[in-house]
Amino acid sequence: MSKPQVEEKPWITKIHLFDRMTSKERLVLFKHLGAMIEAGVTLEKGLLAIHEQTRSKAFHRILHLLIKDLQSGENFSSSMKKMPHIFNELVVNLISVGEKTGTLSDSLVRINDHFEKAGELRKKVLSALIYPLIVVAGTIGTVAYLVFVLLPQITPLFISLNVDLPFSTRFVIGAAAIVTSYWLWMFVAVVLGLVALYIAMKAEWFRYRIHYATLFIPLVNTLIKKVQVARFSQMLGVLLASGVAVVPAFKVAAESIEHPVYRRSLEKIAASIQGGENIGLYLQAHPTLFSPLVTQMVRVGEETGRLDKSFLSIAKFTEEEIDEVIKILTTLLEPILMLLIGGLVGFVALAVITPIYQLTSGIGF
Repeated sequence: MSKPQVEEKPWITKIHLFDRMTSKERLVLFKHLGAMIEAGVTLEKGLLAIHEQTRSKAFHRILHLLIKDLQSGENFSSSMKKMPHIFNELVVNLISVGEKTGTLSDSLVRINDHFEKAGELRKKVLSALIYPLIVVAGTIGTVAYLVFVLLPQITPLFISLNVDLPFSTRFVIGAAAIVTSYWLWMFVAVVLGLVALYIAMKAEWFRYRIHYATLFIPLVNTLIKKVQVARFSQMLGVLLASGVAVVPAFKVAAESIEHPVYRRSLEKIAASIQGGENIGLYLQAHPTLFSPLVTQMVRVGEETGRLDKSFLSIAKFTEEEIDEVIKILTTLLEPILMLLIGGLVGFVALAVITPIYQLTSGIGF
């Protein structure tokens, strides 16, 4: 009996540069495929079953190439390695270990768990940003209405009646006039500034310095450090628990993490391990990046030979700490934002209301 073949169509024969998997598709590929393999279904049949059910063209293309490579005799991990923009080094290494040790289903489950935890962490960080962004957006809208809609409508009345305008009103009118007259140049300047920043951030040295500077911003730096520690600890824990050696695990984690400061630190740790040094010594020498508790837990892992458990424990309690940090930040930022925004809106509101009050008082209302 011949093997089932994937259907050849023009739109599934080549991976596109912007092809990606959604979080739901990752769940199907890793978790569901792992469950099927655990139940005795072969890898190829499992992929074919998922391929037949999916409607996404991008996911179709990804599955198509994975299946075709398997049918031509390639390893699952080797096929994934051809698509680095879809499957990162962490995924490829875990799949490779699973293939070599006969624990592919376990590797798939670990990968799915990793992405689920990473997604939860991302949601926590985004939730902390939503409230301030909404408040700032509302403030900008209110100020823009007062300055560019309401004030221009009543300014001619003040001028015609020779009302002595207070400083706040004259300041706001002047600022509005400048923006109205030169808005195009300002827009161009902002766009050019953003483009220049984007280009500068492509340079490793500039990006490193910017990210390093953020580690010293009060309030925010605590959240940044804990998020990065949670991310690389989760990666290292999963890699080490799957059987990846310590040095390759640190190299994979370094390649997978986006923060340039922590990425360089992980690369240096990998090099120091190769030179015979302990991980704990490096962490202790860099207290700005790694807390004493993290250092101590890593040392315990080194002494007991269970670094995987140490890093997974670090990831777990750090994620719990992130919840507390977000609550504290929200509690602290709320009054600060209210004070700043209240002052700004109050200043603009006074600039509009004060001359109206003077006008009504002058004519006897």
